[in-house]
Amino acid sequence: MGSLLEREVLPLVVKPHRYVGHELGVVRKDWDATPVRMLFCYPDAYEVGMSHTGTQILYHLVNRRADCLMERAYAPWPDMEREMRQRFIPLFSLETQRPARDFDIIAFTLQSELTYTNLLTMLDLAGLPLRAADRKAGDPLVLAGGPCASNPEPLAAFVDAFLIGDAEDAIHEILGVVAEEKGRTPYTPHPTPRQHLLWRLSTEVPGVYVPGLYSVPPGGGTARPTDARLPWPVVARTVPILRAGDHPARMLVPMTEVTHERLPIEVQRGCVRGCRFCQAGYLYRPVRERDVADCVAIADEGMRHGGNEEISLLSLSTADHSEVESLVDRIGRLAAEHGVAVALPSLRADAFSLGLAAAASRVRRTGITFAPEAGSERLRTVINKGLSEREILAAVEGALSAGWHGVKLYLMIGHPTEGDADFEELAGLVEKVRRILRVRQGHAVTLSVSPFVPRPHTPFQFERQDAMDETRAKLRWMRTRLSGGGVQVKYSDLNATAIEGLVARGGRETAEVIEGAWRRGARFDGWTEQLRMDAWSAALADAGQTLDEGFRERREDEPLPWEVVSYGIARPWFVRERRKAYAETLTEECKVHRCSACGVCDFEVVQNRLAEPQGVGVRVKGVVDTPTPSHPHALHPVAAATVRLRYAKLAPVRFLSHLDVLRELTRTCRRAGVPLVYSEGLAPRPRLGAGPSLATGWTSASEWMDLELAGEWDAGRLADLLERMNRCAAPGLRFLAAGVLPVRYPSLSASIERSVYRATFPEPPFQPAFADLDAGCRAFLARDSVRFERERGGRSRVVDLRPFVYDLAAQDDRTVVLELRTASDGSAKPTEILEAACGVPRRLLPLIIIHRTDTRLAGGATPLDACTVTVGEHTVETGNSDQWEPAGDPRGHSRGRHPC
Repeated sequence: MGSLLEREVLPLVVKPHRYVGHELGVVRKDWDATPVRMLFCYPDAYEVGMSHTGTQILYHLVNRRADCLMERAYAPWPDMEREMRQRFIPLFSLETQRPARDFDIIAFTLQSELTYTNLLTMLDLAGLPLRAADRKAGDPLVLAGGPCASNPEPLAAFVDAFLIGDAEDAIHEILGVVAEEKGRTPYTPHPTPRQHLLWRLSTEVPGVYVPGLYSVPPGGGTARPTDARLPWPVVARTVPILRAGDHPARMLVPMTEVTHERLPIEVQRGCVRGCRFCQAGYLYRPVRERDVADCVAIADEGMRHGGNEEISLLSLSTADHSEVESLVDRIGRLAAEHGVAVALPSLRADAFSLGLAAAASRVRRTGITFAPEAGSERLRTVINKGLSEREILAAVEGALSAGWHGVKLYLMIGHPTEGDADFEELAGLVEKVRRILRVRQGHAVTLSVSPFVPRPHTPFQFERQDAMDETRAKLRWMRTRLSGGGVQVKYSDLNATAIEGLVARGGRETAEVIEGAWRRGARFDGWTEQLRMDAWSAALADAGQTLDEGFRERREDEPLPWEVVSYGIARPWFVRERRKAYAETLTEECKVHRCSACGVCDFEVVQNRLAEPQGVGVRVKGVVDTPTPSHPHALHPVAAATVRLRYAKLAPVRFLSHLDVLRELTRTCRRAGVPLVYSEGLAPRPRLGAGPSLATGWTSASEWMDLELAGEWDAGRLADLLERMNRCAAPGLRFLAAGVLPVRYPSLSASIERSVYRATFPEPPFQPAFADLDAGCRAFLARDSVRFERERGGRSRVVDLRPFVYDLAAQDDRTVVLELRTASDGSAKPTEILEAACGVPRRLLPLIIIHRTDTRLAGGATPLDACTVTVGEHTVETGNSDQWEPAGDPRGHSRGRHPC
């Protein structure tokens, strides 16, 4: 399968590196020596899934067990799904390209209702029956967890078992039961009797819900167990403390661009603010803090391993950590040493949070965002946000004085009791913010607007959701009244919000709608360009359901589907909170005020906090000063040398784009401790230059980059630089030569004039003959002009290719060598020449294996003729090999593993 993917499939799809699995930190275990195998599936695109911290934690926990392995799969993009179906390629793991059916467990994380149709796609591609009731003894166990498992009923028909709550301890118990059951019988691919396994999971592992062992009463409502020995409700798992050993320090580091380019550190789990709309604030109670020393150790090791450009301190409210000042100060200083930024994505709009943000931004401003959530002070009381207009405006003033030139405000519309007066007060608030920032041009104020969706296990779980026409009218008012004058209004897709509202509070009957939409082509519903609302509308009609029914208000005494599971908070508490909302009464946070008696804390085992919280009156006010970085050369321009490097891009990274390669080269420099010189300004960046870009899917033995580095560089330091960068480079990147450029030496883009390529026609699909290739090359060279229609950016124009070709020759039946002009003022691609000279159909051009063997300056000189430091250049001339690994590799590590 690996060869088929490499040669015939991946060159034809967008972002092929999504399906390769060559990240740093990847684990490949001996399949036959590992009894229990788990495939962890993220039902969204790779770049979204690789930004999920929970995947990193579980990957670390499972793979450190000697008896288990965990590999990964992500939802294939529609073009990849099409290729897989046409070629009968099953869903496969990234690590070893094993078919999903070979695994004992196929586990899904449910982060959004908009991924449910992707879950069905992955089950279908795996060759499994969609419905759990149709699976047989030889089928893997389908397990699901994550925040959306808080209402498991919409997926109850498709999932064998749900894990409710925290997974750190429960996953080991689940794996233990599977291992025991698998060991009871002689080995077959899946020897476990399904019903016995499901019974054991439900009765022996707290927090596991098996829908097939529960039934819904006639007329709907809450599912009940079919046997008195089964738990009801199924209570969510909670780890009592955030242990250092559970959080990976050496994470999976993607080499292609992902949604969040960062080193994530979960510094706290849970929140006590009690916003009545916020599901996460209730699902992840009680609050648990990670020790500051553990956070610093994770950050230090993570930066040395990954070389990320940003450290992100993740929690629902980072400023509520009892030792947050020490946490931010120590992480900020460490980040400054590496020349990277620190992001605090969850901060309140108060002076304390603003001071933290300023302290964290020693290197680079990462943006400042406040979340008032509602436009009026009255409505913020209703939702228990507890922010006054005075506090919001003071925070904006502080942001301006601390160097931020713009702010983003998160808002929700459609809250209970919302009226016209609340929107008028919002308009006044936005105008005051705009005046504080003295907006003259650009978008200094960004309003990010989301419609309110009632969520299970919150005080607002009973509320009505606005109809789509109502939401459109409110957004129209906001665009008309608030946009312009430096204010930009952004909002989420209303169709996506409608699907969320329909599914989030649905029961088992919702499965018919989900499957119906999927069969009509619904995929990637969280992506606006992919969402098919017509498919959902037709599925609703066929199931005899309507959006209005899904959006309706629930009675306070109505049986609710999701109450088959519990997160420790009883319905009466939610009802009291709802009534306090309508009475416009706040519930104060229990961390510094009295306990709200929600019921989740045991005050014995669970460690809610590590230190006594500071009183509100003694919290830091104003904006703290930004300390000077401990390594000035890493952040600011100083007297420096320009070092030119030659490197190879080989088979393991052939599907990285040019920009992805540049990002990975920068991360390699950070891992190797290279003293980069950064630009000035609010967003310093490493000063580097690159040679002519290489197309995705091509390899090269002659790529170039210029780095501005601090200090003096002689041959000894250059040799050490190459050794360290090769030791820290990802598989497939190899640094070959280095030299110091004279002052005012031309840049790479102005220096390189021509490149030499080797094009190989793989068989299949090509069956070329030498005579045909040779004749085509000779005929091309004999012509004075070769007119070619070039398409770029949706436009086409006719160009003459002949002046761009210096040499063109067929070496054998499968190989053509090309020497082409690659100057900035005019160039040609090898694929254009092969199409024009050899008659290759355009649809087959991506399948040709192209390797750049050399790059040259005008007159034939190489960019580093005077360089005296080189290593192992002969090892990269087989750049087309899938299994390339140079002899005597000084990195001293196996392919696919990162040594730093």
